[in-house]
Amino acid sequence: MHRRICFLLIFFIGFSNLVAAENIFLKQFNEIQTFTKPDWLEPGLRVTYEVSSFLIDLDNYSPDLLTGHMSVSEEMLHNFEYLIMQYDLCAQINDIFFNNITTYFSDQNGDLSPSNVYAVDDLVAAGKFWLAPEVINYLENTATEANILRTTATLGEEDIPVILIIYEYPTRDLFYILEAETGLVLRFAEAIVQQDNKTVLLRTENILGLRKKYVPWTMFTSPLNTNDFFNYKGKAVLIKDDIVVSTSDYGLSLKVIAKEDNYVIYEKKLYYNELADEPVQIIDSSQNQGQNYWLPPEFLSSLKKDQVIDTDPITGEVVHISDIGLLSDTELETVIIETYGNAYSNTTAYDLKTGQAVYFQNERKTNASLIVENALLNEFDLSDSDTEH
Repeated sequence: MHRRICFLLIFFIGFSNLVAAENIFLKQFNEIQTFTKPDWLEPGLRVTYEVSSFLIDLDNYSPDLLTGHMSVSEEMLHNFEYLIMQYDLCAQINDIFFNNITTYFSDQNGDLSPSNVYAVDDLVAAGKFWLAPEVINYLENTATEANILRTTATLGEEDIPVILIIYEYPTRDLFYILEAETGLVLRFAEAIVQQDNKTVLLRTENILGLRKKYVPWTMFTSPLNTNDFFNYKGKAVLIKDDIVVSTSDYGLSLKVIAKEDNYVIYEKKLYYNELADEPVQIIDSSQNQGQNYWLPPEFLSSLKKDQVIDTDPITGEVVHISDIGLLSDTELETVIIETYGNAYSNTTAYDLKTGQAVYFQNERKTNASLIVENALLNEFDLSDSDTEH
């Protein structure tokens, strides 16, 4: 895209997100052997971003839209979408980080509901939301496609040192703002000319917050092994105006596909009337706040009814202990952990003896409708070792 690069940065930045963006840096530092990990980059970290994407006419495109110096008028917008994404850094093995990503969409009332949860892995050198200092130095001192500039930007009422990284291609531009001291990505923007050669897809990602989550348990090792399998069955019910509109079979399956000392990776499939969604990978670790599939029984027994584990300051999501006792229609003594917002709730019941999640119930409000999904542990297969059987 032939254009002038505008480096003027006078805008308010919160904290930012690179969730769906290509990590272009991974192609460019094969010669670097050692990387410095920021102190704040550790399991338990949560980073939250607001993400906007929309189409604009090519004639209205300006580089100032990427930098944030120029705002987008309603007349320019086509197909506007907005969401919030959260990275939960769950585990680290050597130079690899593992994250769960949750996307939140807002309804017509502005209430947020979580949608997809899936796992990604990152390197110490270059993750979705940071760059190691060695990579930045490499980009600055080596002939690459990147244009680099060190300057300052206004963050709230404070001017902070930042690094701008710009990539220009015939039909695509990429723009990054990094906090110079930490390598944290404060803003990402991407412009892609569409096939009609008349419109541009513009995607912007800005950081909203970064914090260490609280969990009431310490590091633990799951007793599960590769190829362990769990199957849950139940019903999905659609209710509208307090009337049941439809009922369908609902279920989910979990298979352990990787296991290390401090995390387990599952392949998760959802089923509706025996039709399976595409499987996704999710991470279960001691840094999760209660949407785990196994928790140590000794920690479960220490929890108290109505205890609040966490309240997220951005999404408003609350994690708390909703009940302790016999699970309805079973002989199981359980601890029930509920995660909820204004328009949803996710409930997980854990067997106090084994720590295994034995029951799930999810509720979603959509306009005048309520969707309720519930599933009880139906069958499981535990292997004796980390080898296939």
